[in-house]
Amino acid sequence: KIASIFKLQNRTFQFAYHQYGYQHFKESKYSLSSAQELTSKMNLGLNINVYFLSITELEKLHSISFDIGYSYKSDTYEIRLFLENPLNNRYIENDLESRFIVSSRYYWNSNLFSELQLEESIHSGFKASHQLEYTYKDFLSLSILQSIHTLEYGFRLGYKKERFQFYSQYRKLTWTNSTGFALIYRLTND
Repeated sequence: KIASIFKLQNRTFQFAYHQYGYQHFKESKYSLSSAQELTSKMNLGLNINVYFLSITELEKLHSISFDIGYSYKSDTYEIRLFLENPLNNRYIENDLESRFIVSSRYYWNSNLFSELQLEESIHSGFKASHQLEYTYKDFLSLSILQSIHTLEYGFRLGYKKERFQFYSQYRKLTWTNSTGFALIYRLTND
């Protein structure tokens, strides 16, 4: 996956390309995204996706979908709504994800927040998850992750130094365990 952010007439856009597979099974996705600030507390975002699927040289399929998101943020809480592929566009039948997500974040104080997310998906059904994160002196963070519906849990440890962020995560999933690492570099401190 590769992505780029650019500005056009004072509006920020993101263009992304994602590819999975090689010769006999190749799936590509092009995405164009942008967000609009409606007020100082409300934002609206739109993402347009174009998919190409090539199973064999003779069978080539394509599809187009869109995602839309809305957020409201006050001093103590945030509410976000996200619709992914709401028209359930697809190659054949239900092969592209279609989800509805509602999430909220409550700031207990400047160092502690709690986030609850409810998700209804055409592929995985209903999920509910909770995250509790504590940040120490704006550079070290510890999160406790809980998936309420499928009884999964995990921990995330993060470290931030200026524009660099590093996260290590462990999750106990239904059938297995998962460990992940992420290194993030921000171009600006915003």
